[in-house]
Order: sequence, then C-alpha cells, then structure tokens
Amino acid sequence: MSQHDLGCSWSDNSDYASAEGRTKQMNGVTEDKGSEAANQLDHLFGTPGGITSALKSVAFHMWGHGGCDSPESQPCPVPDQNKDSSDSKAKHQWSFGKHKPATNFKSKYIHGCPLYQDYCKTSGKGDMMNLSKLVTSQCLLGLQSPPCTSLDTASPPQHILKSKFEMIVSEASYLKSLGVVINHFFTSKTLRLTLSKMEHRILFSNLCVVQTASERFLKDLEVRLGEDVMISQVGDIVLRHCPVFRSLYVPYVTNMMYQEALFKRLLQENREFLLAVTKLESDSVCQRQRLKSFLVLPFQRITRLKIIMESIVKLTEKDSESVPCLREAIEAIHKIVSECNEQTQRMKQIEELVHLEKLVYFRKVKSIALIISGRYLVHEGSLRQPLLGSSWGTKVTFKEIYIHLFNDLLLISLKKGLRFSVLDYAAFPSHVCTEPLKEVTGLPSESFLLRLSRNHAGQAIALILVSHTMSDLQTWMKALSTTKSTVTDP
Repeated sequence: MSQHDLGCSWSDNSDYASAEGRTKQMNGVTEDKGSEAANQLDHLFGTPGGITSALKSVAFHMWGHGGCDSPESQPCPVPDQNKDSSDSKAKHQWSFGKHKPATNFKSKYIHGCPLYQDYCKTSGKGDMMNLSKLVTSQCLLGLQSPPCTSLDTASPPQHILKSKFEMIVSEASYLKSLGVVINHFFTSKTLRLTLSKMEHRILFSNLCVVQTASERFLKDLEVRLGEDVMISQVGDIVLRHCPVFRSLYVPYVTNMMYQEALFKRLLQENREFLLAVTKLESDSVCQRQRLKSFLVLPFQRITRLKIIMESIVKLTEKDSESVPCLREAIEAIHKIVSECNEQTQRMKQIEELVHLEKLVYFRKVKSIALIISGRYLVHEGSLRQPLLGSSWGTKVTFKEIYIHLFNDLLLISLKKGLRFSVLDYAAFPSHVCTEPLKEVTGLPSESFLLRLSRNHAGQAIALILVSHTMSDLQTWMKALSTTKSTVTDP
C-alpha cells in the first residue's frame, strides 16, 4: 500500500447530491406536515410526543443518563482551530489533502447520545432484545400489549421500527465518537508536535473523511425518517453509500495493522507522545475512553451495520417489497467487510515476506527475490535429515534443516541463530513431491521422502526427512501435497 493510500482523499460523490437536496426539502417541511408524520407514530404506539421524544427516550433509558440533554451526553465541543501559532501551522500542514475536520453535525432528532464505545457495551451484543424491551415497555407508554421479554413475544412491525431506530441512533453515537477523536486528538497541537508527518498520517489514517461519510449517511437516514416516520425502506440508503464506504473503510482497516504497531511503539519509545495522549484521554470529553478505543471504531461500525441490517430483514415479512433491496444492501456490506479482511491478511503476508527477506541469505546458491506479488508463506519449521555412517551398523545421526514452504516456492536452509543460510530451493508444487517411506531399519516412523525434480541447479534430488512428531508429519504431508500455484518458477 502506497503512502498516498494511507492518506486516502475523498471527494463529493454524486450519490450524495440527492441527499443534500432532500435535506433542504426536509428543513422546509411545514409545521402541519411534521405534526402529521409524528401523529403516525403516536397512532401506532398510542404515545404522545412524536418521533423525537421516542428516540430521546431510547437514549435516556438505555444509557442511564440523567436525561438526553445532560452535560455528559452533549456533543463534544469543536476546538478553536486558531489556537496554533503561525509557525506551528506552517510546520504541521499535514491534513488529508484539502480536507479539514468537520464541525459536529446537528441531528434533527437525536439531541444527546453516548459515545459509540458505551453504546456497543449496552446494545451491541448481536441481538435487539434489550433495545426492543426498553422501547416497548418504558418509552412508548401507550402500548396496549404488556412489556415484552423477547423478540418473539412482541409485534414484528414494532421491532422492525426499533431496529431501524437503532441504525439511526447508533450512527449518531458513532459520529459523536468520531467527533471526539478528530476534534480532540487529531487536531491537538500538543500531540502533533510529538509525531512526524508520516506517524501522524498512519495513526489517524483517513478518519476525517470517514467522519464526513458518517455525517452524510446519518443525514440521509434522518431525511428518510422525516419523509416516512415508519421508515419503510433503508436498504436503498445503505446501497447508495456503500461505494463510498468501500473506498474509505477498506483503506482504513488495511492500515490498522500499521496503526496498531506504530501506536504500541510510540507508547514505549516516545515519552512526549505518551504524556500528550494520557493528558488528552483524561479530558472529560473522552468519558474515560482511551485513544485506542476510538481508533478501532470504523471496523466495529461497518461490521455492526451488517448485523443491524440482518436484524431488519429477519423481522420483515418475506413478501415485503423492501426485502430484495435489504438483502442487496447486506451483501454489499458483507463484501466490504470481506475485502477489509482480505486486504488485512494480504498486508500481513507482505510484512511477513519483508521480515523474512532480511533473515535469509544465499551464500552457496543463486539468489532469488522472495518478495513477489501473490507469494505468501504457507508453512515453516524444522525437520531432521538423517546422515548415515559409512559402515554397517553405524548409528544414524541427524542434521537439523529448516524449510519455508510458500505457495509457489520451497526453500531449504540451515538455521544459524535467527538467520537462514539457503541450501536449495525449487518451484512448488510443480517440482516438489513427497512419498511415504516404508519401514526402514534404523529410521524413525516419522520419516518421509522429499523429491525435487528440478532444484536451483536444474537437477533432480531426493531427501529423506524426519519430522519431530507424527502430528508434524501429517501437517507437512498435507501442506506439501497441495496442487495450487499462482506464481511462475523462480
């Protein structure tokens, strides 16, 4: 991944144009039309106060605040961007392209919510039971049915609506946490002075534009809520935002491996960074949350979004017109999560090759490049090579050799300390095969024959190798029996 990818730029997407248009339209809705929409919810649940009070009640009862407008639940303040001196500004012009941290989004319906970390502790356990029970039994007081104890005992339409509410409320909570990490940590002059330009970029990656994407997603959800209080469809909104989610979340999650390693190193080796982070974390705006908990939020959110969508589909009637779009949205989110995992795994494989190349040296054989596109390490470990004596009855001795098996290459080495001196290699699996050995007097039962039909010198050779245990033997035989190869001969 290039340096540019770590600072992934993001431009306005045409898909958002309609969202902003609807936002203006919503702001111009008349008082009568807003009251009519609110009355639809009141009619369903028999509860006065409209959609805003319902959502506020969800937050009130779920998060144990003294009220949704309590000081602890207010959006974090935006730091004064003019605090830095002109010299500091000149020294630290590092933001992602021309993008600057966005100001906090003013939700039309949710005026207070916890940080996303606290939200996940309360309701992010894979089901909707707690949220649905609180909304049903406590928040919507006019409900005719008794308080429910599980999803199965409540009216499905009510739970569908609560699942959709969770998507909106949880996005607001997520956006609030992003606001803290951007406005409190990212823009901190003190923290910036402890880091190099690249360290700052790796640590915060593309969080600024992730925040912008979350804000626009929440705007679209709230616009839909204003247009249709029953929120008949959310799949189309998720689908419309998925291209942007993919362009932002995949690079961010891929960078998390470097981010975590850097963060750990900075805490151990950079005392100024440690002191700055500790002081920032002690601020009340963080609500006792550590910087690390803020940095993992994007991955937590994209996976949680899939769970919420699956909950909505599960509670929606199978013949509903909204189901196909919901399923398509779930599949789109699933692809994003899968790509995040695949890219993370690929970066780990590349890091492994980079590290190994520093330890391997070719003294007696022709050197080859280890870092090749598509190559990854499959298995590695030590094996024993028997050395037979010249006279009959001589005790068998063993030499320790080390094998690195890649998806396209077999490397045979002698391990000397932490380094590996290469003895031989061959393309795998085209020039490598194994054979089980029949009982041979003096050889352990864990022995097998390794054949290289064409080694580094173009010759065919065979080696008797002995694993340390029967379990190791089975592992090696299975690994060496693969027939997949994606890279040409070395």
